[in-house]
Amino acid sequence: MLKISKSDWQTMKEHYELGVPLTKIAARYNISIPTCRRYATMTESEFDTVESEQHPYLDSYREFILEELKTNPQIQNTNLYYRLEERFPDFECRPSTFHRYLHRIRCELGGIYLSKRITSIRKPLPAGYEAQADFGQMMLMSMYGKKVRVYFFCMTLSYSRMHFVYFSAEPFTTKSAIEAHDYAFRYFGGRPQTIMYDQDRVFVVSENFGNIILVPAFEEYVKNVGYTVVLCRPRDPQTKGKVENLVKYVKEGFLDGRLYSGINELNVAAMQWLDTVANAKPNGTTHKPPKELFEEEARVLVKVPHLIIDRVEIRNVSDKYQVRYENSIYEMSRLAVSPGKQVRIEKKDGKLFFYLLPTGILIYVVERAQEGSAVPCEDVGVQMESVAELELRRQLDGVDVRETFMAELELAVPRYRNSHLRKISQLIEGYGIERVEEAMEYCIVAQNCTAFELGAFLIYKYGAALAKKYMDKNVYYTCKARADGIARERNGRYQ
Repeated sequence: MLKISKSDWQTMKEHYELGVPLTKIAARYNISIPTCRRYATMTESEFDTVESEQHPYLDSYREFILEELKTNPQIQNTNLYYRLEERFPDFECRPSTFHRYLHRIRCELGGIYLSKRITSIRKPLPAGYEAQADFGQMMLMSMYGKKVRVYFFCMTLSYSRMHFVYFSAEPFTTKSAIEAHDYAFRYFGGRPQTIMYDQDRVFVVSENFGNIILVPAFEEYVKNVGYTVVLCRPRDPQTKGKVENLVKYVKEGFLDGRLYSGINELNVAAMQWLDTVANAKPNGTTHKPPKELFEEEARVLVKVPHLIIDRVEIRNVSDKYQVRYENSIYEMSRLAVSPGKQVRIEKKDGKLFFYLLPTGILIYVVERAQEGSAVPCEDVGVQMESVAELELRRQLDGVDVRETFMAELELAVPRYRNSHLRKISQLIEGYGIERVEEAMEYCIVAQNCTAFELGAFLIYKYGAALAKKYMDKNVYYTCKARADGIARERNGRYQ
Protein backbone atom coordinates (compact mmCIF):
# COMPACT_ATOMS: atom_id res chain seq x y z
CA MET A 1 0.00 0.00 0.00
CA LEU A 2 1.37 3.41 -0.99
CA LYS A 3 2.21 5.68 1.92
CA ILE A 4 2.88 9.43 1.43
CA SER A 5 4.17 11.47 4.37
CA LYS A 6 2.51 14.73 5.25
CA SER A 7 5.60 16.77 4.37
CA ASP A 8 5.69 15.13 0.93
CA TRP A 9 1.98 15.84 0.48
CA GLN A 10 2.46 19.52 1.38
CA THR A 11 5.34 19.86 -1.09
CA MET A 12 3.36 18.02 -3.75
CA LYS A 13 0.35 20.35 -3.23
CA GLU A 14 2.55 23.48 -3.39
CA HIS A 15 4.09 22.37 -6.69
CA TYR A 16 0.65 21.58 -8.12
CA GLU A 17 -0.69 25.01 -7.14
CA LEU A 18 2.37 26.66 -8.71
CA GLY A 19 1.57 24.95 -12.00
CA VAL A 20 4.24 22.23 -12.08
CA PRO A 21 3.07 19.49 -14.49
CA LEU A 22 1.63 16.37 -12.86
CA THR A 23 4.00 14.18 -14.87
CA LYS A 24 7.03 15.76 -13.20
CA ILE A 25 5.49 15.63 -9.72
CA ALA A 26 4.52 11.98 -10.18
CA ALA A 27 8.00 11.09 -11.44
CA ARG A 28 9.63 12.77 -8.45
CA TYR A 29 7.63 10.70 -5.95
CA ASN A 30 7.57 7.55 -8.13
CA ILE A 31 3.78 7.37 -8.24
CA SER A 32 1.21 7.23 -11.01
CA ILE A 33 -0.33 10.41 -12.46
CA PRO A 34 -3.90 9.58 -11.22
CA THR A 35 -2.58 8.97 -7.70
CA CYS A 36 -0.58 12.19 -7.85
CA ARG A 37 -3.69 14.15 -8.95
CA ARG A 38 -5.74 12.59 -6.14
CA TYR A 39 -3.22 13.61 -3.48
CA ALA A 40 -2.59 17.09 -4.95
CA THR A 41 -6.28 17.99 -4.91
CA MET A 42 -6.93 16.76 -1.36
CA THR A 43 -7.70 19.11 1.51
CA GLU A 44 -5.71 18.74 4.73
CA SER A 45 -8.62 17.09 6.54
CA GLU A 46 -9.04 14.61 3.68
CA PHE A 47 -5.33 13.76 3.77
CA ASP A 48 -5.43 13.27 7.56
CA THR A 49 -8.33 10.86 7.11
CA VAL A 50 -6.49 8.87 4.43
CA GLU A 51 -3.29 8.82 6.46
CA SER A 52 -5.09 7.51 9.56
CA GLU A 53 -6.44 4.63 7.47
CA GLN A 54 -3.03 3.72 6.05
CA HIS A 55 -1.79 1.01 8.38
CA PRO A 56 0.24 -1.47 6.27
CA TYR A 57 0.14 -4.98 7.67
CA LEU A 58 3.93 -5.15 8.03
CA ASP A 59 4.05 -1.93 10.06
CA SER A 60 2.85 -3.94 13.07
CA TYR A 61 6.17 -5.84 12.88
CA ARG A 62 8.28 -2.75 12.23
CA GLU A 63 9.69 -2.55 15.77
CA PHE A 64 10.91 -6.16 15.64
CA ILE A 65 12.40 -5.65 12.15
CA LEU A 66 14.25 -2.49 13.24
CA GLU A 67 15.65 -4.28 16.29
CA GLU A 68 16.97 -7.12 14.11
CA LEU A 69 18.51 -4.65 11.63
CA LYS A 70 20.13 -2.76 14.50
CA THR A 71 21.75 -5.97 15.78
CA ASN A 72 22.79 -7.25 12.35
CA PRO A 73 22.52 -4.63 9.56
CA GLN A 74 23.72 -7.06 6.86
CA ILE A 75 21.18 -9.79 7.67
CA GLN A 76 19.66 -11.32 4.55
CA ASN A 77 16.03 -10.41 3.77
CA THR A 78 15.07 -14.09 3.50
CA ASN A 79 16.67 -14.86 6.86
CA LEU A 80 14.74 -12.02 8.49
CA TYR A 81 11.55 -13.35 6.88
CA TYR A 82 12.17 -16.75 8.52
CA ARG A 83 12.84 -15.04 11.87
CA LEU A 84 9.42 -13.39 11.69
CA GLU A 85 7.78 -16.74 10.92
CA GLU A 86 9.51 -18.32 13.94
CA ARG A 87 8.76 -15.44 16.32
CA PHE A 88 5.16 -14.77 15.24
CA PRO A 89 3.21 -17.96 14.34
CA ASP A 90 0.35 -15.90 12.84
CA PHE A 91 2.67 -13.98 10.49
CA GLU A 92 1.51 -14.24 6.87
CA CYS A 93 2.97 -12.22 4.04
CA ARG A 94 4.07 -12.85 0.48
CA PRO A 95 7.90 -12.87 0.25
CA SER A 96 7.85 -10.36 -2.61
CA THR A 97 5.77 -7.92 -0.53
CA PHE A 98 8.10 -8.37 2.41
CA HIS A 99 11.20 -7.73 0.27
CA ARG A 100 9.73 -4.48 -1.07
CA TYR A 101 8.80 -3.35 2.43
CA LEU A 102 12.23 -4.18 3.80
CA HIS A 103 13.89 -2.38 0.87
CA ARG A 104 12.01 0.79 1.83
CA ILE A 105 13.06 0.45 5.49
CA ARG A 106 16.71 -0.07 4.53
CA CYS A 107 16.58 3.01 2.30
CA GLU A 108 15.13 5.04 5.20
CA LEU A 109 17.95 3.83 7.45
CA GLY A 110 20.62 4.44 4.82
CA GLY A 111 21.37 0.70 4.60
CA ILE A 112 24.38 -0.52 2.65
CA TYR A 113 24.14 -3.67 0.56
CA LEU A 114 27.11 -5.93 0.07
CA SER A 115 28.16 -6.27 -3.54
CA LYS A 116 27.62 -9.71 -5.04
CA ARG A 117 30.39 -11.69 -6.64
CA ILE A 118 30.20 -12.26 -10.39
CA THR A 119 29.65 -15.93 -11.16
CA SER A 120 29.70 -17.91 -14.37
CA ILE A 121 26.97 -20.20 -15.70
CA ARG A 122 27.70 -23.92 -15.91
CA LYS A 123 25.96 -26.41 -18.13
CA PRO A 124 23.17 -28.27 -16.26
CA LEU A 125 24.25 -31.70 -15.04
CA PRO A 126 22.15 -34.88 -14.97
CA ALA A 127 20.71 -36.27 -11.74
CA GLY A 128 23.14 -38.21 -9.59
CA TYR A 129 26.22 -37.04 -11.48
CA GLU A 130 27.84 -34.40 -9.25
CA ALA A 131 27.99 -33.09 -5.71
CA GLN A 132 30.05 -30.20 -4.33
CA ALA A 133 31.72 -30.19 -0.91
CA ASP A 134 33.31 -27.45 1.18
CA PHE A 135 34.15 -26.41 4.74
CA GLY A 136 33.15 -23.39 6.81
CA GLN A 137 33.61 -21.99 10.28
CA MET A 138 32.04 -19.31 12.43
CA MET A 139 32.28 -17.80 15.92
CA LEU A 140 29.23 -18.24 18.15
CA MET A 141 28.43 -16.97 21.61
CA SER A 142 27.73 -19.58 24.26
CA MET A 143 25.01 -19.17 26.87
CA TYR A 144 27.79 -18.17 29.29
CA GLY A 145 29.03 -15.29 27.17
CA LYS A 146 32.11 -17.07 25.80
CA LYS A 147 33.06 -17.06 22.13
CA VAL A 148 33.13 -20.54 20.61
CA ARG A 149 34.36 -21.36 17.11
CA VAL A 150 32.45 -24.11 15.33
CA TYR A 151 33.49 -25.87 12.12
CA PHE A 152 31.16 -27.40 9.57
CA PHE A 153 31.23 -29.57 6.45
CA CYS A 154 28.75 -28.94 3.63
CA MET A 155 27.71 -31.03 0.65
CA THR A 156 25.21 -30.10 -2.07
CA LEU A 157 23.87 -32.33 -4.85
CA SER A 158 24.22 -30.26 -8.03
CA TYR A 159 21.03 -31.45 -9.74
CA SER A 160 18.45 -31.23 -6.95
CA ARG A 161 20.32 -28.74 -4.70
CA MET A 162 19.70 -31.12 -1.80
CA HIS A 163 21.85 -29.91 1.11
CA PHE A 164 23.70 -31.54 3.99
CA VAL A 165 25.68 -29.96 6.84
CA TYR A 166 27.61 -31.51 9.71
CA PHE A 167 29.19 -29.58 12.63
CA SER A 168 32.35 -30.30 14.59
CA ALA A 169 33.82 -28.67 17.68
CA GLU A 170 37.35 -29.24 16.34
CA PRO A 171 38.97 -28.31 12.99
CA PHE A 172 38.41 -31.01 10.41
CA THR A 173 41.17 -33.54 9.85
CA THR A 174 41.28 -36.12 7.08
CA LYS A 175 39.68 -38.68 9.42
CA SER A 176 36.85 -36.42 10.60
CA ALA A 177 36.26 -35.23 7.01
CA ILE A 178 35.86 -38.87 5.95
CA GLU A 179 33.35 -39.33 8.78
CA ALA A 180 31.44 -36.29 7.52
CA HIS A 181 31.31 -37.81 4.01
CA ASP A 182 29.89 -41.01 5.45
CA TYR A 183 27.18 -39.08 7.33
CA ALA A 184 26.33 -37.21 4.12
CA PHE A 185 25.99 -40.42 2.10
CA ARG A 186 23.74 -41.87 4.78
CA TYR A 187 21.62 -38.70 4.74
CA PHE A 188 21.26 -38.77 0.95
CA GLY A 189 20.88 -42.55 0.81
CA GLY A 190 23.82 -42.94 -1.59
CA ARG A 191 26.64 -41.14 -3.40
CA PRO A 192 26.92 -39.31 -6.74
CA GLN A 193 29.38 -40.14 -9.52
CA THR A 194 31.73 -37.20 -8.85
CA ILE A 195 32.38 -34.76 -6.01
CA MET A 196 34.02 -31.37 -6.52
CA TYR A 197 36.41 -29.94 -3.90
CA ASP A 198 38.77 -27.05 -3.30
CA GLN A 199 42.43 -27.95 -3.15
CA ASP A 200 42.20 -28.36 0.61
CA ARG A 201 45.13 -29.93 2.43
CA VAL A 202 42.70 -32.21 4.28
CA PHE A 203 42.17 -34.01 0.96
CA VAL A 204 44.98 -33.06 -1.43
CA VAL A 205 48.76 -33.26 -1.15
CA SER A 206 49.34 -31.50 -4.49
CA GLU A 207 47.76 -30.89 -7.88
CA ASN A 208 50.45 -30.50 -10.52
CA PHE A 209 48.79 -29.70 -13.89
CA GLY A 210 46.17 -32.40 -13.40
CA ASN A 211 48.41 -34.92 -11.63
CA ILE A 212 46.37 -35.08 -8.42
CA ILE A 213 48.02 -36.55 -5.33
CA LEU A 214 45.47 -37.19 -2.58
CA VAL A 215 46.11 -37.70 1.13
CA PRO A 216 46.61 -41.50 1.47
CA ALA A 217 43.72 -42.08 3.90
CA PHE A 218 41.33 -40.06 1.74
CA GLU A 219 42.54 -41.79 -1.43
CA GLU A 220 41.81 -45.16 0.16
CA TYR A 221 38.34 -43.96 1.16
CA VAL A 222 37.59 -42.73 -2.37
CA LYS A 223 38.65 -46.07 -3.84
CA ASN A 224 36.47 -48.00 -1.40
CA VAL A 225 33.38 -45.85 -1.99
CA GLY A 226 34.04 -45.55 -5.72
CA TYR A 227 33.47 -41.97 -6.86
CA THR A 228 35.62 -39.52 -8.86
CA VAL A 229 37.36 -36.52 -7.28
CA VAL A 230 37.23 -33.23 -9.23
CA LEU A 231 39.33 -30.29 -8.00
CA CYS A 232 38.67 -26.62 -8.62
CA ARG A 233 41.47 -24.64 -10.18
CA PRO A 234 43.44 -22.38 -7.78
CA ARG A 235 41.77 -19.04 -7.00
CA ASP A 236 38.61 -20.03 -8.89
CA PRO A 237 36.01 -20.78 -6.19
CA GLN A 238 33.11 -19.73 -8.45
CA THR A 239 33.29 -23.16 -10.10
CA LYS A 240 31.54 -24.73 -7.10
CA GLY A 241 29.16 -21.88 -6.37
CA LYS A 242 26.32 -24.16 -5.26
CA VAL A 243 28.09 -25.36 -2.13
CA GLU A 244 29.61 -21.92 -1.52
CA ASN A 245 26.06 -20.56 -1.44
CA LEU A 246 25.24 -23.27 1.09
CA VAL A 247 28.19 -22.25 3.31
CA LYS A 248 26.91 -18.67 3.22
CA TYR A 249 23.34 -19.90 3.82
CA VAL A 250 24.42 -21.89 6.89
CA LYS A 251 26.19 -18.85 8.34
CA GLU A 252 23.47 -16.30 7.65
CA GLY A 253 20.35 -18.46 7.67
CA PHE A 254 21.12 -20.90 10.49
CA LEU A 255 24.07 -19.84 12.68
CA ASP A 256 23.57 -16.08 12.71
CA GLY A 257 22.32 -15.04 16.16
CA ARG A 258 22.24 -18.62 17.51
CA LEU A 259 23.55 -19.40 21.01
CA TYR A 260 25.97 -22.31 21.25
CA SER A 261 24.77 -24.99 23.68
CA GLY A 262 26.88 -27.95 22.59
CA ILE A 263 27.91 -29.60 19.33
CA ASN A 264 25.33 -32.38 19.62
CA GLU A 265 22.47 -29.92 20.05
CA LEU A 266 23.80 -27.92 17.09
CA ASN A 267 23.79 -30.97 14.81
CA VAL A 268 20.27 -31.92 15.90
CA ALA A 269 19.05 -28.38 15.18
CA ALA A 270 20.84 -28.45 11.82
CA MET A 271 19.00 -31.62 10.78
CA GLN A 272 15.69 -29.96 11.61
CA TRP A 273 16.70 -26.81 9.72
CA LEU A 274 17.66 -28.86 6.66
CA ASP A 275 14.31 -30.67 6.66
CA THR A 276 12.09 -27.63 7.28
CA VAL A 277 13.95 -24.75 5.62
CA ALA A 278 17.05 -25.42 3.50
CA ASN A 279 15.66 -28.43 1.64
CA ALA A 280 12.00 -27.43 1.85
CA LYS A 281 12.00 -23.88 0.43
CA PRO A 282 12.04 -23.32 -3.36
CA ASN A 283 15.52 -22.83 -4.83
CA GLY A 284 16.17 -19.52 -6.57
CA THR A 285 17.43 -21.22 -9.75
CA THR A 286 15.20 -24.28 -10.11
CA HIS A 287 12.18 -22.58 -8.45
CA LYS A 288 11.40 -25.94 -6.84
CA PRO A 289 12.14 -27.26 -3.32
CA PRO A 290 15.24 -29.49 -3.28
CA LYS A 291 13.16 -32.26 -1.69
CA GLU A 292 10.92 -32.37 -4.77
CA LEU A 293 13.80 -32.78 -7.24
CA PHE A 294 15.59 -35.13 -4.86
CA GLU A 295 12.82 -37.70 -5.32
CA GLU A 296 14.10 -38.12 -8.86
CA GLU A 297 17.80 -37.91 -8.01
CA ALA A 298 17.63 -40.34 -5.09
CA ARG A 299 16.76 -43.17 -7.49
CA VAL A 300 20.09 -42.86 -9.37
CA LEU A 301 22.45 -42.36 -6.42
CA VAL A 302 24.83 -45.27 -5.85
CA LYS A 303 24.33 -47.07 -2.55
CA VAL A 304 27.41 -47.21 -0.30
CA PRO A 305 27.55 -50.90 0.69
CA HIS A 306 29.22 -50.55 4.07
CA LEU A 307 30.35 -47.98 6.60
CA ILE A 308 33.94 -46.91 6.24
CA ILE A 309 34.21 -45.40 9.71
CA ASP A 310 33.45 -46.50 13.24
CA ARG A 311 30.00 -45.34 14.25
CA VAL A 312 29.10 -43.09 17.15
CA GLU A 313 26.21 -44.45 19.17
CA ILE A 314 24.00 -43.02 21.93
CA ARG A 315 22.60 -45.34 24.61
CA ASN A 316 20.42 -44.99 27.70
CA VAL A 317 21.63 -46.11 31.13
CA SER A 318 19.29 -48.76 32.54
CA ASP A 319 17.93 -48.90 36.08
CA LYS A 320 20.76 -51.34 36.82
CA TYR A 321 23.40 -48.81 35.70
CA GLN A 322 24.09 -50.85 32.59
CA VAL A 323 24.61 -49.91 28.93
CA ARG A 324 24.04 -52.50 26.20
CA TYR A 325 26.25 -52.13 23.13
CA GLU A 326 26.92 -54.68 20.36
CA ASN A 327 25.18 -57.45 22.36
CA SER A 328 27.53 -56.84 25.30
CA ILE A 329 26.74 -55.20 28.63
CA TYR A 330 28.93 -52.51 30.19
CA GLU A 331 28.13 -51.58 33.76
CA MET A 332 28.61 -47.90 34.67
CA SER A 333 29.85 -46.53 37.94
CA ARG A 334 27.11 -45.27 40.23
CA LEU A 335 29.31 -42.24 40.94
CA ALA A 336 29.44 -41.26 37.27
CA VAL A 337 25.85 -41.66 36.00
CA SER A 338 22.32 -42.29 37.15
CA PRO A 339 19.54 -44.38 35.58
CA GLY A 340 17.85 -42.74 32.61
CA LYS A 341 20.88 -40.67 31.61
CA GLN A 342 22.31 -40.92 28.11
CA VAL A 343 25.89 -41.71 27.12
CA ARG A 344 27.63 -41.30 23.78
CA ILE A 345 29.86 -44.21 22.74
CA GLU A 346 32.80 -43.75 20.41
CA LYS A 347 34.80 -46.69 19.11
CA LYS A 348 38.49 -45.99 18.50
CA ASP A 349 41.46 -48.34 18.16
CA GLY A 350 39.64 -51.28 19.72
CA LYS A 351 38.49 -49.29 22.77
CA LEU A 352 35.13 -47.84 23.74
CA PHE A 353 34.90 -44.28 25.06
CA PHE A 354 31.78 -43.39 27.04
CA TYR A 355 30.82 -39.70 27.28
CA LEU A 356 28.04 -38.33 29.47
CA LEU A 357 25.38 -36.32 27.60
CA PRO A 358 24.83 -33.43 27.24
CA THR A 359 28.02 -32.26 28.98
CA GLY A 360 30.34 -34.52 26.94
CA ILE A 361 32.45 -35.50 29.98
CA LEU A 362 34.45 -38.69 29.48
CA ILE A 363 33.36 -41.16 32.18
CA TYR A 364 34.66 -44.53 31.06
CA VAL A 365 37.32 -46.06 28.79
CA VAL A 366 37.39 -49.83 28.31
CA GLU A 367 38.66 -52.46 25.92
CA ARG A 368 35.94 -53.60 23.55
CA ALA A 369 34.42 -56.78 25.00
CA GLN A 370 33.64 -59.92 23.05
CA GLU A 371 30.07 -60.20 21.80
CA GLY A 372 27.72 -61.52 24.46
CA SER A 373 30.04 -60.78 27.40
CA ALA A 374 29.67 -58.29 30.25
CA VAL A 375 32.03 -55.86 31.97
CA PRO A 376 31.24 -55.85 35.71
CA CYS A 377 31.13 -52.81 37.94
CA GLU A 378 34.43 -53.71 39.67
CA ASP A 379 36.30 -53.15 36.42
CA VAL A 380 34.52 -49.86 35.99
CA GLY A 381 35.53 -48.72 39.46
CA VAL A 382 39.20 -49.27 38.64
CA GLN A 383 38.82 -47.38 35.35
CA MET A 384 36.92 -44.47 36.88
CA GLU A 385 39.88 -43.40 39.00
CA SER A 386 42.11 -42.84 36.00
CA VAL A 387 39.35 -41.47 33.76
CA ALA A 388 38.31 -38.74 36.22
CA GLU A 389 41.91 -37.60 36.60
CA LEU A 390 42.65 -37.74 32.86
CA GLU A 391 39.53 -35.77 32.03
CA LEU A 392 40.37 -33.00 34.51
CA ARG A 393 43.97 -32.85 33.27
CA ARG A 394 42.68 -32.50 29.72
CA GLN A 395 40.33 -29.68 30.68
CA LEU A 396 43.03 -27.84 32.65
CA ASP A 397 45.79 -28.29 30.09
CA GLY A 398 48.20 -25.38 30.44
CA VAL A 399 46.90 -24.25 33.87
CA ASP A 400 49.92 -23.68 36.15
CA VAL A 401 48.21 -24.42 39.47
CA ARG A 402 46.69 -27.70 38.29
CA GLU A 403 49.29 -30.08 39.77
CA THR A 404 49.55 -28.23 43.08
CA PHE A 405 45.78 -28.22 43.55
CA MET A 406 45.38 -31.91 42.62
CA ALA A 407 48.19 -32.92 44.99
CA GLU A 408 46.59 -30.98 47.86
CA LEU A 409 43.20 -32.49 47.04
CA GLU A 410 44.75 -35.99 47.19
CA LEU A 411 45.93 -35.24 50.75
CA ALA A 412 42.67 -33.60 51.83
CA VAL A 413 40.14 -36.19 50.60
CA PRO A 414 42.01 -39.34 49.48
CA ARG A 415 38.98 -41.61 49.74
CA TYR A 416 36.61 -39.32 47.80
CA ARG A 417 39.17 -37.93 45.36
CA ASN A 418 37.38 -39.13 42.19
CA SER A 419 34.06 -37.69 43.30
CA HIS A 420 35.67 -34.29 43.88
CA LEU A 421 37.48 -34.42 40.53
CA ARG A 422 34.22 -35.07 38.68
CA LYS A 423 32.45 -32.22 40.48
CA ILE A 424 35.29 -29.88 39.46
CA SER A 425 34.94 -31.02 35.82
CA GLN A 426 31.26 -30.10 35.95
CA LEU A 427 32.10 -26.67 37.40
CA ILE A 428 34.57 -26.07 34.54
CA GLU A 429 31.74 -26.75 32.07
CA GLY A 430 29.66 -24.06 33.76
CA TYR A 431 32.12 -21.39 34.89
CA GLY A 432 34.98 -21.79 32.41
CA ILE A 433 38.68 -22.49 32.88
CA GLU A 434 39.78 -18.96 33.87
CA ARG A 435 37.31 -18.65 36.73
CA VAL A 436 38.07 -22.15 38.03
CA GLU A 437 41.80 -21.39 37.87
CA GLU A 438 41.20 -18.29 40.00
CA ALA A 439 39.22 -20.39 42.48
CA MET A 440 42.04 -22.96 42.63
CA GLU A 441 44.53 -20.23 43.48
CA TYR A 442 42.27 -19.14 46.33
CA CYS A 443 41.95 -22.73 47.63
CA ILE A 444 45.74 -23.19 47.63
CA VAL A 445 46.23 -19.99 49.64
CA ALA A 446 43.40 -20.97 52.00
CA GLN A 447 44.94 -24.49 52.33
CA ASN A 448 41.56 -26.12 51.61
CA CYS A 449 41.73 -27.78 48.18
CA THR A 450 38.37 -29.52 47.79
CA ALA A 451 35.51 -29.28 45.33
CA PHE A 452 33.32 -27.79 48.08
CA GLU A 453 35.71 -24.93 48.82
CA LEU A 454 36.25 -24.32 45.12
CA GLY A 455 32.51 -24.26 44.45
CA ALA A 456 31.94 -21.96 47.44
CA PHE A 457 34.47 -19.43 46.10
CA LEU A 458 32.81 -19.49 42.66
CA ILE A 459 29.41 -18.81 44.24
CA TYR A 460 30.94 -16.02 46.36
CA LYS A 461 32.65 -14.40 43.37
CA TYR A 462 30.25 -15.02 40.46
CA GLY A 463 26.87 -15.75 41.96
CA ALA A 464 24.76 -18.85 42.41
CA ALA A 465 22.87 -19.07 39.11
CA LEU A 466 25.31 -21.43 37.38
CA ALA A 467 25.97 -23.37 40.57
CA LYS A 468 22.31 -24.43 40.77
CA LYS A 469 22.62 -25.95 37.30
CA TYR A 470 25.94 -27.76 37.74
CA MET A 471 25.75 -28.84 41.41
CA ASP A 472 23.59 -31.41 43.15
CA LYS A 473 21.06 -29.92 45.53
CA ASN A 474 22.87 -30.96 48.73
CA VAL A 475 26.27 -29.90 47.36
CA TYR A 476 24.84 -26.53 46.34
CA TYR A 477 23.49 -25.74 49.81
CA THR A 478 26.79 -26.80 51.41
CA CYS A 479 28.79 -24.56 49.04
CA LYS A 480 26.30 -21.69 49.44
CA ALA A 481 26.66 -21.74 53.22
CA ARG A 482 30.46 -21.77 52.89
CA ALA A 483 30.27 -18.92 50.32
CA ASP A 484 28.51 -16.78 52.93
CA GLY A 485 31.36 -17.57 55.31
CA ILE A 486 33.96 -16.55 52.71
CA ALA A 487 32.13 -13.24 52.23
CA ARG A 488 32.23 -12.55 55.97
CA GLU A 489 35.90 -13.52 56.19
CA ARG A 490 36.97 -11.39 53.26
CA ASN A 491 34.98 -8.37 54.34
CA GLY A 492 36.54 -8.59 57.77
CA ARG A 493 40.05 -9.11 56.38
CA TYR A 494 40.15 -6.46 53.67
CA GLN A 495 37.92 -3.66 54.96
